[in-house]
Amino acid sequence: MLVSHARQRGKQMLPGILEPALLGLEPGEINPALLDEYCAKVLGRFCQAAVQYPGSDAWAINYRELPEAVWSSLAQFFGICYTAEEVERMRAVTRYHAKQPRTIFAEDSAGKQQLATSEIRALAEQFVRPWYDQLEVLSNSEGVIFAEEL
Repeated sequence: MLVSHARQRGKQMLPGILEPALLGLEPGEINPALLDEYCAKVLGRFCQAAVQYPGSDAWAINYRELPEAVWSSLAQFFGICYTAEEVERMRAVTRYHAKQPRTIFAEDSAGKQQLATSEIRALAEQFVRPWYDQLEVLSNSEGVIFAEEL
């Protein structure tokens, strides 16, 4: 996920978009010149929040299960019954890349892993991995929604 944001950052991964206090960060911890570090801290805090506050109604969804889970396991969890036409419309929309809506989505997790620099890997290990690993443990019991492989 860090490689994806290094290539094209989501707005939430830019300093100044989210209030640092919402993430439990002090303004002094944020160096706008270190965007990859900031991104790793934000992802880590999102994962931390999911671990610490999963709630009793959470459901475990890994990035690898998407988008299929939207009209299958998640729909079942929430008691939603989609028609075949609605499912087909969702499938049609999810064929496109979320960050590049005119481009057909192609699974690229393996390619991203190859592009991960040693710096990005170290940041992921420091700020995200401890919480991500706990999310995987919770996914087998209480459940949370978590992101693709670091």
